[in-house]
Amino acid sequence: MEGAEGYYALNVNGKTVGGMQGMDNLPPGTPPHWQVYFAVDDTDSTVDALVRAGGNVLVPPFDMVAGRMAVVQDPQGGVFSVLKPVPM
Repeated sequence: MEGAEGYYALNVNGKTVGGMQGMDNLPPGTPPHWQVYFAVDDTDSTVDALVRAGGNVLVPPFDMVAGRMAVVQDPQGGVFSVLKPVPM
């Protein structure tokens, strides 16, 4: 993720399929964890649809170096992120 200091991309055949970063910039006490990201065409409308379907918004849509992102929870409690990525 260009411009994200401390982020390391995991590539297969030249295509980024995942990434990782250190925990130095996270709040103290944050446990090690992983997060699934789904690329979407429109973060805000995806979040709106999720809420209408009974999901929850944990972190509302915001702009960041990789695009527009939100952290959400499905009606069964699964946590994931949705991201409209900026063109690479």
